[in-house]
Amino acid sequence: MKKILIIGINGFIGSYLRDHFLKKGYHVLGTTSSHRRIEEAVDYVIHCASQQPRSHLSFHDYYQGNIGSLIETLDWMKTKEVKRIISFSSATVYADRGGDILFEESYVDPLNDYAISKFVADQILKVRTAHDGLSSFCFRMPSVFGPAQIGGLVHTYYTYAKKNTDFDIFSQGQLKRNLLHVEEVAQACERGIENFGHKHGFNLYLLGSANSLTMKEIAHNIAEYLESRSNINLSKENAPVEINWVFCLDKIKKELGFIPLSIEDGLKRYIQEMEGKDV
Repeated sequence: MKKILIIGINGFIGSYLRDHFLKKGYHVLGTTSSHRRIEEAVDYVIHCASQQPRSHLSFHDYYQGNIGSLIETLDWMKTKEVKRIISFSSATVYADRGGDILFEESYVDPLNDYAISKFVADQILKVRTAHDGLSSFCFRMPSVFGPAQIGGLVHTYYTYAKKNTDFDIFSQGQLKRNLLHVEEVAQACERGIENFGHKHGFNLYLLGSANSLTMKEIAHNIAEYLESRSNINLSKENAPVEINWVFCLDKIKKELGFIPLSIEDGLKRYIQEMEGKDV
């Protein structure tokens, strides 16, 4: 039985991956951030530990959560001779060029402490992969949503629409978003594990939904699926993240056989889960 160690197993994504791989028959171990008590050998590491962006945090907080935790993981892997790791990055490392399509090799220009910490972590993983003889997958993702998430664009829109409460959409709802259901993260990890045998070195992939929608379209989809009576108002106030995300997913589809969901299908799944319906 293959063993997976999930770093950050109690978090939103980590807990979902735990349940997913247990159902698939893997032996799953997990820690929050420290590996000192993990003595047994594992076949794969999935590094989910991350400090998500919060307005009150300093770069030191992001360093500890996104860079320090990865370095600690890589150091532990070296002592245990574990050679395969999956890590998560953020699409916020890229510059917004007016909605141009993003590729893995698109221009990188992280503009806040969170994005800087994620990019630095990616570079550390790339260097350590070569130095330590690892096989690694780094998935650069947009916002991830799912039934256990608190906060975020999808959860916020769902909460208002469910209560039939009117709500505002920033930037007049015109910014394009690529959103990823957490089940697709699990599917990508599974495809990564299946491909470790012939994918060596550092492997960077954009991971997202099959399409991008404006924030207005996302809000209206959620309201429609819930048959909500909420009025959706288009506000001129800027969104917290003024970025358009349109991804090219050709690489991950071709090399890992990953088949992304559309945002519409991901939202339908989310609402079914939130409403307690069978998916």
